[in-house]
Amino acid sequence: MGGIALACSAELDTYSTDADTGSTHAFISVQRTATVDSTTTTRADAFAGFLRVPADVDTRPLFEVLGLRSNRPVVGQCKVGSDNKPTALASGVGRVELLEAGDVVLGSRGAETSLAPHALPSVSDSISGVVYTTRDRSAALPAGGSYAVRTTGGSAVPSLNINQDAPAELQTVTVGGVPLAEVDDLNTAQPVDLTWATTVNSPNDIIYAELATADGAISAICAFRDELGSGTIPAGTIQAAGPGRISLHRVRTTSFATPGVDVGEVSFDFEVAASLTFAQ
Repeated sequence: MGGIALACSAELDTYSTDADTGSTHAFISVQRTATVDSTTTTRADAFAGFLRVPADVDTRPLFEVLGLRSNRPVVGQCKVGSDNKPTALASGVGRVELLEAGDVVLGSRGAETSLAPHALPSVSDSISGVVYTTRDRSAALPAGGSYAVRTTGGSAVPSLNINQDAPAELQTVTVGGVPLAEVDDLNTAQPVDLTWATTVNSPNDIIYAELATADGAISAICAFRDELGSGTIPAGTIQAAGPGRISLHRVRTTSFATPGVDVGEVSFDFEVAASLTFAQ
């Protein structure tokens, strides 16, 4: 681990900032989507961002605006429609720099992927810099196993060498007792019972279940503890009819800190999804 302390948590650890220089944050995410139809199509990508944030700034809405974190519900609750949109960024947030971190390489042994730097499209006059992403959504980023994140570092960011276990892909998912791949219709006026195969030693992993119309105009997300192996979306959580989509995300978040980085986070989001028709 190279002396880096890691801790699994749904929230980032507390930290202190310097009143003049603020704090440095490192955020790395890996996303995989497997679409279950007659065959399974899998796409994957990764993202890394290294931020210098002013002291006393609430980073949660900032991360949501930048696309670094989704506005998802807490475990046991659901969010519907506009509740899922990013929180508005407060005025007077100050200067936020997205820092250069040199070469950034991510992946499991034998399947590492280099992330390419990109100038971030201007979110506001207060935010500028570069982010690192895979070149497309066909990156070789497998589920399960140990991932390494390595950077050569930049003038304001130290080199990193982090190892973290990725969760397994969701298996044996059922919707109302029916295997996910066989679900054609879903009555949203009734409770939607979900089950999935749990993984070993993953008490902090979270399952996010999402229902959305094909055009994305209507959506709902509910959160459950992975270790329970089941959850229920309450009846009438969304009012929808016609073509739609159901997806389950297994999310694992790990925080770390190392000299030169006040707050670090590695996030895995592995999704399985299927198209269906909503009925009421």
